[in-house]
This record gives sequence, C-alpha cells and structure tokens, in this order.
Amino acid sequence: ASGTFPEISLTGALWVMGAIAVIYTVIGGIKAVIYTDTIQWIILLSGLIFIGIPMSYNAVGGMEAIKATLSPDMLSLTNISWQDIVYWVATIIPIWFVGMTLYQRIYASRDVKTAKRAWFIAGLFEWPIMAFMGIALGILARVAADQGMFAHLGTFGITDADPEQGLPMMLATVLPVGLLGLMMSAYFSAILSTADSCLMASSGNIVSDFIQKFSKK
Repeated sequence: ASGTFPEISLTGALWVMGAIAVIYTVIGGIKAVIYTDTIQWIILLSGLIFIGIPMSYNAVGGMEAIKATLSPDMLSLTNISWQDIVYWVATIIPIWFVGMTLYQRIYASRDVKTAKRAWFIAGLFEWPIMAFMGIALGILARVAADQGMFAHLGTFGITDADPEQGLPMMLATVLPVGLLGLMMSAYFSAILSTADSCLMASSGNIVSDFIQKFSKK
C-alpha cells in the first residue's frame, strides 16, 4: 500500500489492513475466512490475468524490450542449480504438510473427498499458475525499473529499486486511476487472504492449547 500510495505510511497501511482482517474474522469465524479467501483469490487471479500482466507487458515494450534488458539466463527455465532444488525441497514443499492454515481447511471440509479435491485444486493454482504469474510480474517490474519508468517515484534504476516495492510501483506507473484501484484491491486481497487464515489458525491454537486446557482445571 505504501509503495503505491506514498501518502500512506507503512505503519498506517498495516493498521488499516490488520483491522479489516481482524473485524471480519472475529465476526464470521472460519466461514467468513473461507468465503472471503475464495472471493479474494478470484479478484486476484482476474486482476493479474486480465489487467496487471497484459498492461505491464505492453508498457515495458513487449518481449523485445524484455530480451534486450535481461540476460538470457533470467528467461531460461533450465537455469536452476541442484542447490536450488534442494533448498526448495527443504523449505517450500514441507509447507504443504505442516501449514496450520492448510489443516484448518482440511478439518473444515465436508468429507474426505471434498478435502482431497480442494487440496489438489489449491496445488494447481499455487503450482504452477501463481508461481509463474509472480515471476512474470517480477520480470516486468525489473525491466521497468531498468528503463527508468519509476523515476517519478524516486527510483532511477534497478540499483535504487526495492524488490518488495517493485510490483506496487509497476502498477502505480502503468495503470490509470480506475484500473489501479481494481488491481490494488486484488493485490491487497492476497495479503488479507494470508492474514485472516493465519489469524484464524492462531486463535484456534490458543483456544485449544491454552484456554480450554486451563479452563478445565
């Protein structure tokens, strides 16, 4: 939020988004989290597929500009070392087996069949759809920064760019006001989707592991 709207401080953005997530999670519980996450993912995917990626691609000059700016190894799917694979296996794959937000969804499913179907659908969207979409946006933001498109935001080249601010600066630069609002709602939806899930799972752990345990005594 602070990268797209400079008048909003990082602390202010965190307070606003945190308050929104807490309010609807407390009021609606797990049902509110699941429903809002579904809507937020639809908004996110639609915004990225139909607005964010196409307009950013055209703004930087298409594939010719991308190839002229980036080194060939950055566009190669085989530019992966065995160390990278080991790192992913050790740090990313286990998330699908120990993530508390995933187990939260499993236990909330109607039956085993529904849980399995949801698990595979989530995996499809996470790998590879969202992974490649994230990479595409990162590449486009890198090219835009190298072209000096973020100069009006105080970033005059790739060495001045904050990687965490690349996507919001890209959207703020290439999108008109109306589409920017729609796209940023998709961007914030992803953040809220993670925040409300962790909030719900954490509160469940506190209730079951502490409050219920000590209240029985």
